Amino acid sequence: MKFKYTYAVLFFLYISQSIPGNFFGAAFPVMLRRSGASLQSIGLLSLLLIPMTFRFLWAPLVDRSKSYKTWILPMQLICFVLMFWLGHIDWVAQFGLLFFIATLYTLASGTQDIGVDGLAVRALAPQERPIGNAFSIAGVYLGTVIGAGAMLMLYDTITFEGNIVILLVVVALPILLLRFYREPPPPPESKHVSLRNLWAVCARKDMRMWYVLLLCLNAPSIMAGGMLRPMMVDKGFSMESLGLVLGIICPIAGIAGCVIAPSIINRAGRHTALIIASVTQLLQILAYLAIDFFALPATGIFAVLIAVGFLQGYAGIIIYTIAIDKSEPSSAATDFTVQATVFGLGAALAGFASGVIAQRLGYTQLYLISLVLQLLLLGFVAKTVRARHIASRPLVIEALPEPSIP
Repeated sequence: MKFKYTYAVLFFLYISQSIPGNFFGAAFPVMLRRSGASLQSIGLLSLLLIPMTFRFLWAPLVDRSKSYKTWILPMQLICFVLMFWLGHIDWVAQFGLLFFIATLYTLASGTQDIGVDGLAVRALAPQERPIGNAFSIAGVYLGTVIGAGAMLMLYDTITFEGNIVILLVVVALPILLLRFYREPPPPPESKHVSLRNLWAVCARKDMRMWYVLLLCLNAPSIMAGGMLRPMMVDKGFSMESLGLVLGIICPIAGIAGCVIAPSIINRAGRHTALIIASVTQLLQILAYLAIDFFALPATGIFAVLIAVGFLQGYAGIIIYTIAIDKSEPSSAATDFTVQATVFGLGAALAGFASGVIAQRLGYTQLYLISLVLQLLLLGFVAKTVRARHIASRPLVIEALPEPSIP
């Protein structure tokens, strides 16, 4: 596998998105509670996800620029300033200001993500996309390890100021990498991108089956995985052990899985790779069911969870690889963001259903329902979906030669 500077740029850009995101979602509520914030105030942090849901509305504006770097760099700088500001206020006494800063950060980070996705579409040739997405997913996992695990575990040692320094370094590093990166130019036939393109993307005939798959592909495994942590708590596992295994060891196993996924995808082809993804998700649900149904020792449960962590990244890599295939270079950010929104909608609905089913029927029934749905989905992908349904767009722009680092 030939290493490219593009892979490094994508890797660190996704780390810079993932660590603050995991920090706000996992570590930040704990730190706020320890600082004396009310549960009602902490609950308001969930509203920070709303701007990310509607970011497709301004994706065409990002596409109208000739260079995605002109969006990525300013947004990254804004995130740096906002994170620095966050470290100099009283979280409890100035919670309104804190929420305002966090909202601005979410908007800036979401806009930066639009530009990064567009950059990936233009910069990665078809055979490079599984590898590029493996670096991206690995960056997300590493961000989970640091943002949701290590930073919380080290809080008493390095204090809040130390955590802010880590976040500032993480946000600043991609700025330095982008400084030396020569971005591929837009295709010569670039079209004027506007909000009308949103409907054009949604109405494309080659996208109809793919949208159905985006909504459904991860739904059963998300339904099952959504109740994993509550089930582990009900089984008596401590927060420390869950943080170590689920927040650090499992994401590291996921990074290891990302290493072998690109070769499987490139050798098997997109359609076969998608079937393999459905099989890996079936194995994950079976693992959750085994933890719930059998009286496994703690070491056995942790071994199963590590195996699940190893498998989890594969589906994301193939899904985002096909999403890049389906995106036109001339409207890359809009095309990819619309697909990511559909994918996120399916995940959100599955997560909601997970809690409802578990509350009314229990964990075992939830896993059995998820298992049946995953079997049906596997049969659908294998028997009904064809290679033409997930074929790439005809127009492909090859990546420019890699720049050298001074």
